[in-house]
Amino acid sequence: MIDSGLIVPVQEYIDKTGYDINQIEPNLAAYYTIDGKLNSMPFNSSTPLLYYNKDMFEKAGIEEAPSSLEELKEIAPKLMGDGGANMAISMSIYGWWFDQWMSKQEMDMFNNGNGRESTPTKVIFDENKGIQNALVAWKELFDAGYAPNVGRKGGQPEFVSGESAMTFASTASLRNILDEVGDKFEVGTAYFPGINEEDA
Repeated sequence: MIDSGLIVPVQEYIDKTGYDINQIEPNLAAYYTIDGKLNSMPFNSSTPLLYYNKDMFEKAGIEEAPSSLEELKEIAPKLMGDGGANMAISMSIYGWWFDQWMSKQEMDMFNNGNGRESTPTKVIFDENKGIQNALVAWKELFDAGYAPNVGRKGGQPEFVSGESAMTFASTASLRNILDEVGDKFEVGTAYFPGINEEDA
């Protein structure tokens, strides 16, 4: 968008109005800053979380949420056994998860430093195997029956109804999830998991 010349950097309005950007969380401001200019105003910036059913975890004898898909696969049989879950995790089919897994592996999706060094000219996730690693791990969960296909709109509905022990959702989803779950079970949150323990 910046290279297209079709947008006006928000920095121009900040400079004209004297808006105090010190109230913006520094990491968010840095994400949208290029060459010392804030190009976009951070608004509703979000982070994905792992949401989990604490009651199911307790019944299954599991004390902590998994930090990787590898660990998730290990605890899934307990969650679907003693925990009483119909599925270990309900993951919507959503590209944002893959973006997170690329970051967890410290791999770029595009060349030229993911576009930070110069304009990207091609994708490299097929060369560095980052997406392949994520897809293989996800397919293993699917093949084992731990993470059935819930489609693009699935994930949260299965979790809040008590069918699945875990789901991924934005930090912005917390209030809605808590409201929908009500007093059915206790909701826990944890960091978005890596693929294996090396990138957890």
